[in-house]
Amino acid sequence: MTASDLTAAEPLAASLVRLVAGGSLLGTGFVLPGDRVATCAHVVEGFDGVTAEFPLVDGSSSAVEVDSLDTDQDIAVLRLLDPPAGTRPAPVRLERSLLDHRFRVLGCTPAHPEGVWVSGVLAGTQGGNRVQMSVDAHHEQIVQGFSGAPVWDRELGGVVGMVVTRSGSNEATAHLLPIAVLREWVDSDHNPYRGLETFRESDADRFHGRDAEVAELLEVLERQRMVAISGPSGSGKSSLVRAGLIPRLRQAGTEVVEPGEDESLPTRGVLFLDQFEEEVVADRTAARAKLERIVQHIAEHPLRVVLTLRSRSLDELVTPDTAQQLGQAVWLLKPMRPEQLRQAIEVPAERAGLAFEAGLPEAIVHDCPPGQLALLSTVLDQLWQNRHGVWLTHEAYQELGRVTGALAHRADDVLDGLGTEGLRRARRLLTSLTRPDGDTGHVRRSVLWADLEPELRELASEFAGQRLVVVHDGRVELPHQALIDHWPTLRSWLDDDADFLAWQAKLHDLKNSGAQLTGPLLAEATTWVARRNSDVPESLRDYIHTAERTHRRTQRRWRTTTAVVSVLALVSAVLTGVVLTNNLELDGRLRQINAGRLVQEADRAGENNPSQALQLALAAWREDPDSAQAWGALFQQRLYWSGVDRLASHPSLVDVDEMVASSDGQVVAVKPRSADRDVTVWWGLFGPAPRHAEIPTNVDTLVALRQDGTMLATEDDEHGVRVWDLDHPEEPVISDPRIGAWELRFSANGRFLMAMDGENAAIVLWDLDDPTAPPVQHPWSDPTFDESYPGPDGRSLVTTEEVEAPDGYTEHVAVVRDLASGAELRRSPGAVISSFGLVDGGTKAAVCAGGALTIHDLFSGEVSGPYSTDPAVLVEPYSNYEECSFSVDASGQYLLFGSAVMRWRTGTWLSTDSTVPTVDTISGDPHTLVRDAGGPLDVIFLRNDAVQLRTVPTSPPLSPRRQVNSTTTARAPGGQLWATYVHGPSGTPEDHGRRSR
Repeated sequence: MTASDLTAAEPLAASLVRLVAGGSLLGTGFVLPGDRVATCAHVVEGFDGVTAEFPLVDGSSSAVEVDSLDTDQDIAVLRLLDPPAGTRPAPVRLERSLLDHRFRVLGCTPAHPEGVWVSGVLAGTQGGNRVQMSVDAHHEQIVQGFSGAPVWDRELGGVVGMVVTRSGSNEATAHLLPIAVLREWVDSDHNPYRGLETFRESDADRFHGRDAEVAELLEVLERQRMVAISGPSGSGKSSLVRAGLIPRLRQAGTEVVEPGEDESLPTRGVLFLDQFEEEVVADRTAARAKLERIVQHIAEHPLRVVLTLRSRSLDELVTPDTAQQLGQAVWLLKPMRPEQLRQAIEVPAERAGLAFEAGLPEAIVHDCPPGQLALLSTVLDQLWQNRHGVWLTHEAYQELGRVTGALAHRADDVLDGLGTEGLRRARRLLTSLTRPDGDTGHVRRSVLWADLEPELRELASEFAGQRLVVVHDGRVELPHQALIDHWPTLRSWLDDDADFLAWQAKLHDLKNSGAQLTGPLLAEATTWVARRNSDVPESLRDYIHTAERTHRRTQRRWRTTTAVVSVLALVSAVLTGVVLTNNLELDGRLRQINAGRLVQEADRAGENNPSQALQLALAAWREDPDSAQAWGALFQQRLYWSGVDRLASHPSLVDVDEMVASSDGQVVAVKPRSADRDVTVWWGLFGPAPRHAEIPTNVDTLVALRQDGTMLATEDDEHGVRVWDLDHPEEPVISDPRIGAWELRFSANGRFLMAMDGENAAIVLWDLDDPTAPPVQHPWSDPTFDESYPGPDGRSLVTTEEVEAPDGYTEHVAVVRDLASGAELRRSPGAVISSFGLVDGGTKAAVCAGGALTIHDLFSGEVSGPYSTDPAVLVEPYSNYEECSFSVDASGQYLLFGSAVMRWRTGTWLSTDSTVPTVDTISGDPHTLVRDAGGPLDVIFLRNDAVQLRTVPTSPPLSPRRQVNSTTTARAPGGQLWATYVHGPSGTPEDHGRRSR
């Protein structure tokens, strides 16, 4: 039977000692940390050849010698010379009130050498640091042989003292010495756990559980020049290298270096680049260039490279020059198995003289999410901080919130007592140590100590002492990504400040690049400074103020130049006026005729080519500004293009049939209507220098874009299904002409591609981790669903299906089905089609009902929300339902409610400026792409088959007002009157005059 099994049945079994010498029973004792035994001095004083026997551990024994003897307090500490296997220190409780607590104690007496139990009540403290013990009536008494026995407190669940004397006048009374007198023996000031701090090379002696991985990495480095250790945040990548791999390399005589400030590369040994994903997030182009330089360098020198990075950063690093090397270098760090976790938990404790209560390591292993070693290390650190002597307890574990709650518990404790102003400064400091990761989350960033304002430096010093931040090499940063991912307080701050932090990160990048702040970016910066001046770092405020001064100087120069030019133009006009007078009448007539013809051409082009119609109308007005026809044509164009900022003039962005986008909106694929044009993929359409690539297809092509924008899937009658790696789109990585699909979808994690093959009545699934492997086909006949996605596990299918609601109306629900059997695994709540949508690659359902929006995770069952909506704004007029209507934008990240937009991952509402007629621009069209630029919304949308772009100002959510389905036709000067026609219940237009205020 193991020590854990013994202590589970009897907590004192593995620590109770019977002391004997020369065949005589001396007394009782109990095991202390460090293979020591505590007993009374009078028990062993004057005896030689004392042996410690363990009556509850199969009769094991060990010789002992006296380590410490205090006859004044009657305390003896003995050393076990040959500790038996399976023994462990007694679980103790220090510095607790003991009054009226029930106790029990086991003593080995001449009458009962195998032990006898006595129970009673602790009556109170007496002189001489003794606590009186009152034994229960009609019970065994404390007699000779009980001296040195550990006293177990039933309420505290641990040993609180040691029996030292019994009363000479009352057999029912005895005394104990509190366990605190043994503090130097039962307490430990050595914390074997690192908490959120990464293991260092000097921590190799307390890094356990990864021996197999270290050995494998050593073998990999023997046969290849580069290893890219990849895994999710918190999986222990940095610790594995620093405390596992590097010590082994140094033992073998290998030099290991990290990049210095000058970024110079060594020519031999091993170069270690830790947390390379932070460089990718900060500047993807620079990170790619750095990796290309390293790949070229190791091809020329006997240098090996080890780098760590999060899995999601790999795709952003690949270039044609590094694809082969990086593909071979990737080494995926697997989550630790339960037995490995047990080693990581128990071995450091044993070497530090600590002990776990029975069953606690098993509970911790059970609670630890796969790959989340940062959470595990945090709870172990907090268990040590809340230990009872050398014991790590269930009670502390529960109070800390178990594995998943300990980190938040500790971090919130640090914030407690800061007060309102202190919390405001803490929020400024902690959020400034993050930056958006380009998707929907945040990553760590370091800040120069010198860039912090004095009040934040003071707070950073305080937080560093509590290990909530790390200060080193003149920089400040969060100790681990886990604080961002698993601390609800910080997460809520980041979600609330998402717009501000995104703008701030953008401005940091602009400043660091040396670019000037001008135009809309300067206007946006001025707005943020006016709104949140105290939250903008001083260095950014200086950058903005410098740009404002430059802007004012430029304006003054332009005004001077304009005045001079105007005077010269006036003089020129006077001199030429005489010459032109005679020709004006003839020229005016010709212009009037030309303008009329241009107006006619604009009318003809209006339906099929809106951008050409706009150009013709402008040409007509320029030809004859006084022409009523030209003014009329221009006014029609003004109404049509209201709210559009930019025209996409490239031929591939005109006559477009469909548009799909990546989740961050950076990659957009457009499918043409024309049979003689290819699908075109665009990068950075929102930016100043967009680029594109053409993918050879035909007019009947289906298109699907992976959420990260790295792969495009197409299907057409001639070629079947093809998959293109967009970093190298010259040839498809998958080509299967046998498949004729009517729907293509990528899974949310990008690993699987699904094709609904109507011809063969099957669902076809490719595993993109191995594009060369044949696809798996699942028979699936007579599909009754509207929309479908492959599950991220490759074994399930998510569909949207129609069901009959209790009131007789038709609702839509999301259903998760088993691919092999078609059996239903889970379904979401239902809603009418206009109040329902799948998001996040089909893994979540957005359902709006009863004035509230909820997001349902179809695989975990978790529900986000409800997020309150304003029915007066969002409910469709003339509807028989009380659900709110929305559509999902092309990126899948935003829900569009008329003039209101929700970022569904955070529940954040954004409203477009009500004075701008944007309802038709943002709602109702499935081919609308929204991208949050950290302030205004960037919008790409299709209208009349052409791609159009605009920037939509945003404001806090709209106040309640009646929402109508309308089309703006005209606006009076001043903007207070609008002329609209409204769709009534019958669907026919009804003329209305409407005031906007």
